[in-house]
Amino acid sequence: MASTHTPFPAKVVTPEGVLFDGQVRELQVTSVTGGLGILARRSPVVADLKLGQVRAELEDGTWVTWATEEGFAQASESTATVVVEEAIAVDRIDAATAAEIVSEARAQLDAAGDDEVAATAARRQIAWGEHLASLTLR
Repeated sequence: MASTHTPFPAKVVTPEGVLFDGQVRELQVTSVTGGLGILARRSPVVADLKLGQVRAELEDGTWVTWATEEGFAQASESTATVVVEEAIAVDRIDAATAAEIVSEARAQLDAAGDDEVAATAARRQIAWGEHLASLTLR
């Protein structure tokens, strides 16, 4: 059943471009302090986001969900923008791709040696792949 919340414009943006730009009734994000729901006409807020999900209830009552990396969400009055390092629609995730991301990142971690920058990047990719894999189990 569709909610009765007032639609408002929302965007989901990655470094590659705008992933979503449309009207939503509700936006849910995974902030570093917990889940955050955003509705129209809310008080201004900026929240740091952690590895998690962004969910949007569209005007027709359906929900779209993205797996997301770190970023931030900003909402004021009746608009919201989510900016994340990476995002993929949950319905487009497959277990084989997630496992490949983890495998390649583990190889990069092994090859990193004393290079902390490379090791940190590899650990982030492992976490991302494991996050994607966890979403394929649902």
